[in-house]
Amino acid sequence: KILTEFNDICQQVVVLLDSHLLPTAPGGEEKVFFLKMKGDYSRYMAEFTEGDALAAVAAQASQAYNEGMQEAQSLEGCNPVRLGLALNFSVFQHETLRLTAEAIQTGTDALNSFGAAAAGAGDDARLSAALIQENISLWTGAQ
Repeated sequence: KILTEFNDICQQVVVLLDSHLLPTAPGGEEKVFFLKMKGDYSRYMAEFTEGDALAAVAAQASQAYNEGMQEAQSLEGCNPVRLGLALNFSVFQHETLRLTAEAIQTGTDALNSFGAAAAGAGDDARLSAALIQENISLWTGAQ
């Protein structure tokens, strides 16, 4: 019962994002934030789903994260929303899709972009960058 309720709430959030928030979001940070949110809620559903339904929600998460990564190219490398997206997408790639090499590449690309603009980074961006670096270290050792 709890799992069904959790799944329903996640699905409601995704529907709200698809029907109202994403279509009206201007490009840039706001759109990246909503695409990250869609990817995150789809990932949450994927964590508790099996079989054909898992493939569907994993594809939905992957699409949202990939669209977010494309849109995030317009943001500074030290933007905390851009780094948060890269962090969450890389975790999804590693944990859900079992694509560790791709997760490492996503994280490395984000850190490379961050490094070029790190002087202007705030605490949120620095924390996300540190978490990405920690994950890369863990994943590299696990390969």
